[in-house]
Amino acid sequence: MTAAEPDIFFKQKRTTSEIKDSILPAYFKTWYNIQVNGPGSQSVKSLLFIDGNAGEGVTPAGQPAAPLNILENIQAADDAPPLVKTFFINPTGAFADKLTANLAQLPFYPELPEAPVVLTEAAFQEQIENISTNNQPALIFLDPSRQGLTRQFLLRAQQSSETDVLLVANFNKIYQALLSPEPGSWENTFWGNRLSEVINISRHEPSARKREVLFMQALAAILQEAGFYIFRFNILAPGKNSASQYLMLLTKSLPGYLGMKEMMQAYSDYQEDGVPLFAATNKPPVPLLPGFFRYLSNYTLDNLVAALAQSRSQFHYKTLQAIYEEHSIGTNYIKANYQQALEKLQADGVLYPVNAQNKKVKAITDTSVIFYNLHRSKK
Repeated sequence: MTAAEPDIFFKQKRTTSEIKDSILPAYFKTWYNIQVNGPGSQSVKSLLFIDGNAGEGVTPAGQPAAPLNILENIQAADDAPPLVKTFFINPTGAFADKLTANLAQLPFYPELPEAPVVLTEAAFQEQIENISTNNQPALIFLDPSRQGLTRQFLLRAQQSSETDVLLVANFNKIYQALLSPEPGSWENTFWGNRLSEVINISRHEPSARKREVLFMQALAAILQEAGFYIFRFNILAPGKNSASQYLMLLTKSLPGYLGMKEMMQAYSDYQEDGVPLFAATNKPPVPLLPGFFRYLSNYTLDNLVAALAQSRSQFHYKTLQAIYEEHSIGTNYIKANYQQALEKLQADGVLYPVNAQNKKVKAITDTSVIFYNLHRSKK
């Protein structure tokens, strides 16, 4: 079976493994390129990749799954890359043995600069203290159904400035992994002063839908306080209003956050004004009156135009790329939306682009500088 194109990928029900196999190798490429080519890359001696629930390495149809594709990406690196240490963890020895056998069948396996390490979860726990995520960039895939690993690595990631965490799970698994029925020391450490808030949500909010929304808001807040950029993509279940699954990236790297956002816009459903929802569903869309989406979302093109019109002091003499990178964090807006919004303001006489010589030009590009008409009254 061939891989589905991103824009139709979620038009059928997808398992956690299918989502992982499609998204994780693609983000690994983005993350790897940032480490190799980004600021400070010359000081990077080694990289760490950990798959917290690796599986057998092949899909039920016999196609390569995430572990094999990631190793292929490592082998295919063009330049002299930093060493990538890979750990593939499985809950049982049977899964670990099958993965080991499938990895050994890779034609390029003997040429890998560093042999992958395949371990059971129990064996990995014995070595975890010797595996540092503090002094090297790390990318960790977590399956919250593996509660012990999820808890350990989330705490480690909070304390590290160079660890990205990607997880895919339905809400119930995230909830169960992060909040025990009788919260203890781990919850106190992770949630801090928000623990009483999430306990209250858990025990006293009668609506399952609202409980999910409030819990995920509290989770986002605690992760933002730890310095993470958070990208979240919702996979909506047919016949439900709440998100059945979440894909989440936690990173302290702005290029990593923007890279995931740009990658996932191809998978997303869109509003009629061209702003992505960063959500997808395989159920038929509910017919809406033209323009009604404006009452359902804070992120509309009209709202973006208004926000940029009122941001002269913040964005005067900055490029489209710089405005996008600074303003889009935590929103659904993508670069194309900023292009549209700035062109609308250009047509209204609010601003115009200039080139490197400060000469007025017609077209707004990534590198053209946006010059606000400073003496024009604000709209």
